[in-house]
Amino acid sequence: GIGLIVAAAGLTRAFRERSPMLTHLSGAGLAAAGTLTLVSTALYGTFASLADDYVASEGAVAIQASANARTLLLVLSSTNAMGALLAVLSIWGLALLAAREKLVPGWIGVFPLISAAGAATGIVGSVTSVSDLEWLGVVIALLGVLLWLIMAGGWIVLGGNARRDGRAAAATPA
Repeated sequence: GIGLIVAAAGLTRAFRERSPMLTHLSGAGLAAAGTLTLVSTALYGTFASLADDYVASEGAVAIQASANARTLLLVLSSTNAMGALLAVLSIWGLALLAAREKLVPGWIGVFPLISAAGAATGIVGSVTSVSDLEWLGVVIALLGVLLWLIMAGGWIVLGGNARRDGRAAAATPA
């Protein structure tokens, strides 16, 4: 969670002159995803405490602890889903910014497309109540953005554009 908030601040700082609106939207989405991750962590602690209460008690107290745990589990599931959705949408915005500004080569753009296909598959699984299809779609969507982050981040950090521009300048006669 803290890493996502720091990444959002760095993203906003680094790209605010290139595309302010897209940068701020992506940064806000990543910061919100980080905040939801921190909230989710606190909810896990509360859930564990309710589990201890359930095990340690009997009768009506155990039933109440079980009902509270179920409610908290629903909140936890929604929090995790919203955090993942915000993170994926924010990374799609970052991918759009990187492609538009030509910060990465075009072939890296296939990973957000794979992620979008996974998200569509997850939505179809959710609508049709096929939980395996929904799970597969979420995994593909998250893997697509993770692969994009690794490839694009590596390209930018290792100076891929500088090398490419240097070769183009060397090949062009003065």
